[in-house]
Amino acid sequence: MIRRQNDQILVVALALVCSILLGCNQRRQSAALPNVSYFSLMERAFTIEGRGDCPNAIKLYAQALDRTSDAEPNLRNQAKIAVHNRLAACYRSLSKRDEALREFRKSIALGDTRFAPKAIAKLQASRSANDR
Repeated sequence: MIRRQNDQILVVALALVCSILLGCNQRRQSAALPNVSYFSLMERAFTIEGRGDCPNAIKLYAQALDRTSDAEPNLRNQAKIAVHNRLAACYRSLSKRDEALREFRKSIALGDTRFAPKAIAKLQASRSANDR
């Protein structure tokens, strides 16, 4: 329960920072383009994930990954890391460990040194415990 709350706080904080830094430029792009912004997709996906609908959240997170170019260049990696970590959390909730590990590894490849390495260690430890 505490891990879930920490995950929620992290995603909301990152989404807020991205939305502030994107500012008016993103609003103009969102109004001009039929596509939905990265921030809106992340917010929707996170809400749906919170309701336990991980399959649909995964679809929205995948769309958000395609929209990370909306972010300022110096925030694009952080936006991608957030998406990969949320995808991994959904896969973990669906007991799809291999997919979760794949997404966490992508997050690490983009520079996540805090969340994904710990999550991988936990997944591998639980796999080892189940193999016994």
